[in-house]
Amino acid sequence: MKRLLVSCFGLGRLPIAPGTWGSMPVTVAFGLLCYFGISGTSMLVILAVLALLGSVVCVKCSPERIAATGNSDPGEVVADEFAGQAVTFMPVVYVSASN
Repeated sequence: MKRLLVSCFGLGRLPIAPGTWGSMPVTVAFGLLCYFGISGTSMLVILAVLALLGSVVCVKCSPERIAATGNSDPGEVVADEFAGQAVTFMPVVYVSASN
């Protein structure tokens, strides 16, 4: 289960650009939030929750994959990219909501 979570349900195991694939779920979620006109405050809360979830999964589950692979940054671990993408969109929402 941990391997499934840190790889964002297998996206990190794709052969080309696993980090890019790992950031895709948040990008799609952000696009849908914008499309449906969700308020800026609600978007910030959702993105903060996604960032927190990705961070917790990464901290709790990554050590097992690091030990199994012997690599300090296994390519299949993309929960950090998931969390990072959410954090990246937060200032965009904040600035947009301020205007």
